[in-house]
Amino acid sequence: MKGNVLETVMGAVVLVVAALFLFFAYNTSQLRAVK
Repeated sequence: MKGNVLETVMGAVVLVVAALFLFFAYNTSQLRAVK
């Protein structure tokens, strides 16, 4: 169970980074579509 907390934290960080990347890419593509 010791490594379980580390895996959970790393998983959360990866999900947050992926969400920010998708959000940034979506906004960028949306701005390009408008222009």
